[in-house]
Amino acid sequence: RLACTHGLVLVGVGHGGIEQPRHQQNDQEIHQRERRRRAQVELPDRHAGQRLTEEGGGALAVAEGPKGRLKAVLVASFGPANFRREAVGAWLNFWVMAQTVPQAKRLLAVYQRRLRSNLLVGLRPLAGVRAAAIADGLGALIDGLYLREVLKSGPSDGAAAVMVALEYLESQLKQDGG
Repeated sequence: RLACTHGLVLVGVGHGGIEQPRHQQNDQEIHQRERRRRAQVELPDRHAGQRLTEEGGGALAVAEGPKGRLKAVLVASFGPANFRREAVGAWLNFWVMAQTVPQAKRLLAVYQRRLRSNLLVGLRPLAGVRAAAIADGLGALIDGLYLREVLKSGPSDGAAAVMVALEYLESQLKQDGG
């Protein structure tokens, strides 16, 4: 715990609640705080990322054609293991953390590139030069649907989220004659 005055950190609370100047805190306390912070960054990677990979990998393996692949990516993104209040809340915390924690920012960039890449594989044959723009739109829509999910009341509805994303995809492909 830190005491702050006018935005300046003055003291830290050490063992037994005794205040000590920040520079006198022992290395073990600092190391423990850093380990806890790193564990918070790794949580989405270990659990949510693993579930996305497992669900997505299985669905992609049996997907037929580019549209089937795209649908598999969307279904995995909003599947029951990923699109439940606790998991969505963890992602929201992770997005906030990525604003200030370099490791979280790098990890988020990896997830975004992975999603974009999976979408592009299905979109290139269907949308040609517009594939990248549609993939970016779908990625933003997925993030937005996750944000709405964590802010709403009531049970999660992954099927409704998939339908919204598929409707967006179809409207974009119609512009290309697909």
